[in-house]
Amino acid sequence: PLGLGLVTRHQGIGTRVVTDAPVRHYVHSFASVDDLRQFAHNVRFSRCQVSDVITDATTAARLRCKPGLRFLRATGVRVRTDGGGEPVCWLDVHVVGRFAALRDEIPTAVGAIASLIERRYGEQIGEIRQDMAAVSLPRDIAGALGVAARSPAFEIWRWYLDPSGEPFEIAHSFYPGDRFKYSLRLHRGVDARESMPQGRRRDVSI
Repeated sequence: PLGLGLVTRHQGIGTRVVTDAPVRHYVHSFASVDDLRQFAHNVRFSRCQVSDVITDATTAARLRCKPGLRFLRATGVRVRTDGGGEPVCWLDVHVVGRFAALRDEIPTAVGAIASLIERRYGEQIGEIRQDMAAVSLPRDIAGALGVAARSPAFEIWRWYLDPSGEPFEIAHSFYPGDRFKYSLRLHRGVDARESMPQGRRRDVSI
């Protein structure tokens, strides 16, 4: 029961029943690009709107890209392909215009959009940059996910970069806090600053 999240146990208080049903978490645990791809292997869009976008100054600033770029945009709820179609997150994804032929595949594709791009075009992921924050869900997104407005959530931005450092996909998602667990593995190794070639050093902050 403790492992299922049905009860909690506290010293001096005892055991308390917190729910009569198992808590379902979508666990996000990764240490590599391949792990991140695997994380989304069993999700798909349930309701998806697809449109063409050319970035103006405001949109470019939000996406951290250049103005005047053409994107294919897909927005909607992502659900599990197992477990009765439970909503996993709300996703707003921008794919660079040269992959616009995927407009009919993205709404029904299972798995990460980046993996679909890799399969269809041979595009390689050189790097993934991610920002994550704890937020309150906007009312419209909360309604689409079937949770209360302003309830806790994780907001995640991901930039998928090609080997030259240019973004080919930008993903913006919201995960309800009670359905999502983020796990990060850190390994001790050589000093990255000493092992990285001159001119390519990066600082890492947590």
